[in-house]
Amino acid sequence: MAVLGVAVLAGTLTGCGTVPVRSAVTPVDVAHPVVELDQAAGVLRAVDEAMPQLIARDVASGGESTQGSQEPPFLDERITGPYREILEARIVAATAEHKPVPAATGLAGPRVILPHAGPWPRFFLIAGTPRPLGASTSTTANGDGALPAANAVLGAIAPKAAAATSKAKATASSKTSASAGTGASGPASSATATGGVGTGARTSSGPVPVVRVMLAPDLHHLYGLWAELALLPGVSLPPMDPSVGGVPTVAANASGLVESPQDALAGYAGLLDAGAGPKSQEYAPDPLRAKVLKESISTRLSVAPVASDVTNTFAAVPKEVWALRTKDGGALVIGAIRETLVITLRSGQSLKVAGGDLAALSGRDRFTHQLIRTSLQVVALQVPPAGRGLITALAVQRGDVAVAGG
Repeated sequence: MAVLGVAVLAGTLTGCGTVPVRSAVTPVDVAHPVVELDQAAGVLRAVDEAMPQLIARDVASGGESTQGSQEPPFLDERITGPYREILEARIVAATAEHKPVPAATGLAGPRVILPHAGPWPRFFLIAGTPRPLGASTSTTANGDGALPAANAVLGAIAPKAAAATSKAKATASSKTSASAGTGASGPASSATATGGVGTGARTSSGPVPVVRVMLAPDLHHLYGLWAELALLPGVSLPPMDPSVGGVPTVAANASGLVESPQDALAGYAGLLDAGAGPKSQEYAPDPLRAKVLKESISTRLSVAPVASDVTNTFAAVPKEVWALRTKDGGALVIGAIRETLVITLRSGQSLKVAGGDLAALSGRDRFTHQLIRTSLQVVALQVPPAGRGLITALAVQRGDVAVAGG
């Protein structure tokens, strides 16, 4: 396991011997991160161990969803949320088309951003570059877990020396299935991506950097991989707000920003839906919106001869908005948007789909009444303080999750 760099922690967090799978430490009246560094390393390792098992289990089931099974124990808790939905759909599609299933991937040069512990759900971020599982996670730059400049680490911030006077060792209600060694933090650095829109893209120098969201919904569940977002071309994660005990979280309805986190996500969904709106001037142009608009126009043109109506709606998923305070007083906002495409066919007309997700996920190659495709977009937005800039899309994970109709 590569050494993990930690964002804004008070000093170096040490291992605690054996870490219980499910336990709670009595909270103390001091700011502390959601997990300690060695526990974050354990979560990452547990996710890496669970992913190939989950893929193999779903393939063995013929592409059918097996979420809810408890063999092996806790497998379903380690891969969850939008990541799980998108992964399972890709396994179904690959199985139906007799193609290779998605490969299990880990992270090279992982670095951690740990929020303050607060109300549940709780989350933390791990950034790095995708690597095939089984490949070495070691790095050679600086000897501190940072990646070479060409694949620099995303938005990780070294702890301030002044913060070392306070060690917020309490980790209220943190959970992991394995312990890990002591981690060391590295220098602040950021990454700028030059790859494509979505996940799995590569640049001329290697994979596009990604950010994993590790989420525990409540005290009784383990931290698991909720989403993995690929950085959009030409952007980098903003520096986080340095603080003793982790990065401060931002409430979904917080004021003092261009838009609150929940309104920023809802507004972005509206832009994907309509392409423009009353608050479109608050958002910077980005390649995801351009790609979605291009796809929408292409779909409408291709089905125009047989369709009586085509609707494509985007809606932010309620209560799934996670936000952290950035150094400039703004917020890094991550949330899920559900897309629903409905194509209603004219009487007597049919729509033939030539393979791909539409055929694989629906189990049919022709529709005579209606086609309904559901997709997920998980986006990361940089929301500045009020009056100090535009909301900018930074990263995305997207994919189809279901196709229905007849």
